[in-house]
Amino acid sequence: MSVRNIAEAAAVKLSVVTYHFPNKEHLFETVICRRSQSLSELRRKRLAHGRNSDTFDLVALVECYTSPLLDLIASEDEGWRHYSHLIAQISQSRRFADLISHQYDETAHIFIDALLDLYPAANREMAIRALVYLVSVMLGVFSSSGRVETLSKGQYSSDPAAAFLSMKSFIVGGVEKLLAM
Repeated sequence: MSVRNIAEAAAVKLSVVTYHFPNKEHLFETVICRRSQSLSELRRKRLAHGRNSDTFDLVALVECYTSPLLDLIASEDEGWRHYSHLIAQISQSRRFADLISHQYDETAHIFIDALLDLYPAANREMAIRALVYLVSVMLGVFSSSGRVETLSKGQYSSDPAAAFLSMKSFIVGGVEKLLAM
């Protein structure tokens, strides 16, 4: 999609878009940065609140990481649904590795440390892998292309809210197994 197409889709003059964003890369990075900051802040707040609870466990940690994006996708801001699709695509690309790292690593390390606090005998490598796998599963589920509907012939839904409980159980089981290695 060209900057011209983006301006047309946004119903604004091309000159307005190019004034604020000299090229498509800058526009793209601005979108990623703006949304990632909001999402990371929500995750950190939930984690800080959760860690103050006597019942904080791995399930709660997974919820602290995944629920903010689920809530945003379910909000009236349709941009979050598009953002989850975009992040699912670019998070697997070496081209955008620095951008993703710059936007998400600080929060990722906070969650990795929280995993290690819950599992003090676990090694850091497995905690890092656990978070990477958690993110991969979450993004795959939250940006679903309808594969569950296709495989089930419409009997089951790929909607993130419908998939949340089974996704969370899958992630928790996998993380527990990794951290016990």
